[in-house]
Amino acid sequence: MIKIKETSEDPTLFWLLDLYIPQYQIAMGSVDFKGHILATSKQIWNFITTHEQEEETFMRSCLIGPSVLYGYTSRGIRKVKTLSGVIFDSTELRPDKPIPLLDTINPIVIDPMAISDEQEEEENDFQSPSQLMGYFAEKTFESTSGLDKARTYLGGRHKDKYNILMNGIDSGVYRFPQHLPILEVNQRKLINLDRRNLAQYIIIELNPVFDPNLDTCSQFIEVYDITLESMLAAKECYFF
Repeated sequence: MIKIKETSEDPTLFWLLDLYIPQYQIAMGSVDFKGHILATSKQIWNFITTHEQEEETFMRSCLIGPSVLYGYTSRGIRKVKTLSGVIFDSTELRPDKPIPLLDTINPIVIDPMAISDEQEEEENDFQSPSQLMGYFAEKTFESTSGLDKARTYLGGRHKDKYNILMNGIDSGVYRFPQHLPILEVNQRKLINLDRRNLAQYIIIELNPVFDPNLDTCSQFIEVYDITLESMLAAKECYFF
């Protein structure tokens, strides 16, 4: 998740998700897909859904806003798709990776995945939290502004995805969400943004932007429009 400073108290965020979908359904059949989704969304929205074949109720997460799917199939074919959102199971995010530590006294996030010298870490046997924090107290941490990090990250390694997304926003490709599909990761397919496909979902957030008389599809479109308009109104924050 990458936060760009905006004048609003409720900024739109960039979300970059690693993605692997076995048996991803495309026009030519089922293929394995590996790549990324670069999404924009105010927050992670939560849906309740019940599959038609099962009685069990499931929780799903959703990013609502202009997004791009970018990656390659197992056949080596590049796939790029503009999206209005992505629905996924958030419990599958980082399932086999260590959780970052947070020192609440001196708030710095210590992410085990970001430590360059793994061997040095393994050689130290920490018996208590104080020993662990004493070890990190001896290290030097360089500070870079969040905006600079975001621009470097999006404008560097992920420049191709960022350019597709932002050029699409600027040219009007994302103007009408009803013309853009939603990636339903767990079902391994793209679905149209319409009442039939979203009828099985209920947004559970109590948010003032929602009209209680609207169905899920209409709520989705309303949130999408708010997200897009906030980016267009503060272009200097998102276009670089």
